[in-house]
Amino acid sequence: MTKKTIKLFGGILLVTGTSIGGGLLALPVVTAADGFYVTTLCLIVIWLLMTVGAVYILELSMALPVGTNLISMAKQTLGKPGALVMWSGYLCLTYCLLSAYTAGAADIVVALLNSVSIKLNSMIATLVIIMMISLIILRGIGFVDQINRAIMLTKLIFLSLIIFILSPHVNLISLSLHHQFSLIVLPIIATAYGYGIIIPSLVDYFERDVSQLKLVLLVGSLLPLLFYVAWELVIVGVLPPDGIYSLIYIAKADHSTKLLISALHHIDSSILLKIIISLFTTICVFTSFLAVALSLYDFLFDGLNLQRETYQHRIIVHVLAFLPPLVLTLTAPNLFIKGLNYAGIFCVIILVLLPVLMKKSAKKTILVFSEDIVPFLNRNNSINLMLIAAIVMLAITVRYAFN
Repeated sequence: MTKKTIKLFGGILLVTGTSIGGGLLALPVVTAADGFYVTTLCLIVIWLLMTVGAVYILELSMALPVGTNLISMAKQTLGKPGALVMWSGYLCLTYCLLSAYTAGAADIVVALLNSVSIKLNSMIATLVIIMMISLIILRGIGFVDQINRAIMLTKLIFLSLIIFILSPHVNLISLSLHHQFSLIVLPIIATAYGYGIIIPSLVDYFERDVSQLKLVLLVGSLLPLLFYVAWELVIVGVLPPDGIYSLIYIAKADHSTKLLISALHHIDSSILLKIIISLFTTICVFTSFLAVALSLYDFLFDGLNLQRETYQHRIIVHVLAFLPPLVLTLTAPNLFIKGLNYAGIFCVIILVLLPVLMKKSAKKTILVFSEDIVPFLNRNNSINLMLIAAIVMLAITVRYAFN
């Protein structure tokens, strides 16, 4: 493979890996009442809306100077109020995600140790996880990137293996049992397509090569959609419709991640599947945890104008990055689903609503777009339609995130 092909593959993997994270584990649980077909429809519709938001971010990144991030993008198009909303939304999003991933990771660690007859308190597991992640983040982006690149590929391989092993156990009748169309799934699904946050970095990484960026965006976002549908199919299809191993029961219980793992082990008790599921769930949450923690860590340094070389500043950023999610997780240990629900609100704000508003504002200013990525999306009617869709999506997300 040429360097260009390897770089393209890496970009696709980055978009896919950013999307497929801890939210994957929550997806079948929160969609239990809606069923497979309604959830699949929601996955496709939300993918479409999030992709349009990502296209607008890409076009704005291409039109603005090199190194422009979401904050400065909002400031240049929407002024200080826009930058403040983006700043606040970004901070809330990362705190919600870190709280959810801390709770999910603690569940997984406790479940893994219980499987080998080692008892560990959830509070101690939470403290150990926070300390471990913070030490890794201290090593910097280079160290995190080396870990993350290999683990992301491993994560996709394990996910494919789980789907393949569980497929023979799928009961097609189970796929049609629930179809409430409650829309309660929207907050979780919104977080499942959060790759838009890394687009400005990809624009710089690919040196504004539009053809490669289009391919990265299309393939990198389609792969999560396909994996989500396949994952939803096997989980909904293999678990029983009622009883302690049903998704309805798991959705109502605390520590849903741990119960889901136990339910899958009950369906297929093979040692191979048990090992793969254990490794996959651990990798799934920890890679997402690392990416979000590093993102927040860098964001706080830049937003507060602190120096990375100064020891006191690093301590301040560490406390600001990890203390709030630690406190939230310790006070509400069953925060995994709730945290992802709340994150969905801010995901819609900063990756759908604000990009549409920024695009609408940019068309009235002197910003010149070197190339429209998708020409029909740049018509005023299309932008206005997307604005209405974004507002409706935000209203629904807010409505169900607090259920």
